[in-house]
Amino acid sequence: MKIFTTAQLGKDYSGLKLEAQELMLELDNVHRGSMFHPGAVVIPAVFAPGEKMRVSGLDLLTAIVVGYEAGVGIGEAAGETHYETWHTTGTCGVFGAAAAAGKLLNLDENAMSWALGNAGTQAA
Repeated sequence: MKIFTTAQLGKDYSGLKLEAQELMLELDNVHRGSMFHPGAVVIPAVFAPGEKMRVSGLDLLTAIVVGYEAGVGIGEAAGETHYETWHTTGTCGVFGAAAAAGKLLNLDENAMSWALGNAGTQAA
């Protein structure tokens, strides 16, 4: 796929390609209770590693569901007042992306804790 250039992006950029397409075409899905666009951050987070690891469609979908549940849950916990000041997709979505990638990578509890902690640091 080519984005605003004749250069071809490789497999390592599949998440970036997907995210760019979604944003350009305004295909954002939304979960109203959390004021969060889960697909914008969760799906790109698993596409590149999933492609590289050659995971099954079921494993990819399972990781996406885990990411959606984590991001939506944290977004709902943050509440609507959070959205008055912050863009929830950026501040809460990182947890969904980390949870999805962690599930795909089969992280153990300790490694998942570190992944979520690092995600929170990046959102700060």
